[in-house]
Amino acid sequence: SCPRTGTGHRIFTGRRPDVPGRHPASGTPGGGTVRRPGALPVAPLPVDEKLDEKSRALYRNARLPFCQSTAMNVQKIFREQRAVIVEGWINAVYATYPLQTTGFLRTKNDPFTNPVGDMTKEAAGLIYDVIAGEHVTPQKIKHALDRFVRLRAVQQYTPSQGLGVFFLMKPLLREHILPLCQEKEDLAEYLDAESRLDSVTLLAFDLYSAARETLAETRIAEIRNQHAQLVRWAQSVDGSPVSGKS
Repeated sequence: SCPRTGTGHRIFTGRRPDVPGRHPASGTPGGGTVRRPGALPVAPLPVDEKLDEKSRALYRNARLPFCQSTAMNVQKIFREQRAVIVEGWINAVYATYPLQTTGFLRTKNDPFTNPVGDMTKEAAGLIYDVIAGEHVTPQKIKHALDRFVRLRAVQQYTPSQGLGVFFLMKPLLREHILPLCQEKEDLAEYLDAESRLDSVTLLAFDLYSAARETLAETRIAEIRNQHAQLVRWAQSVDGSPVSGKS
């Protein structure tokens, strides 16, 4: 059965019994298990249906397995819902800021005057693309996450508030994507998408921890520098206990 759908469809690896002497992937006489280079196995015809030769030929020449075709349909759903979900997540992130700041974030599009909005929009688009299963290089998503997470790390948020925004994506997915996947009876692809969101959140947690450590080390270095300056000033004052002068 298909590992994605659990239906009775299986992937062909040999000769199809209802077309004697012809391999379903290669389309050449003689059968066997050798496929045309680059061709993928196709799902079999339902044995209880009578199809004409034209339909059989279309089925034989199909390039995608049944499971992969289903995955492509779900990916199409993700692409169609991209704009509304990305916009919804951006607004959810903006809602975590003070009310007087939210209007500025939403209206200013210049990345120089509104770096918070620019970083949030960049992260939102790439996070969604990763969740949807689009091809995004690890370097690209890590760069966008690092900018966004560093921003959250230096602001007055607890760790749960700083990283909790990633979980605000799930209600949007369940509202806009899950019902459509249920209509197609393919929840496996949707569950994979939520798993990818969890992976992105874990990566963000690592980046957040590193950013907080860097921030703490910077503050410690500043305190040490200030202490060293005070010591040098005290040593330069005549009569100071640490001046070394009598």
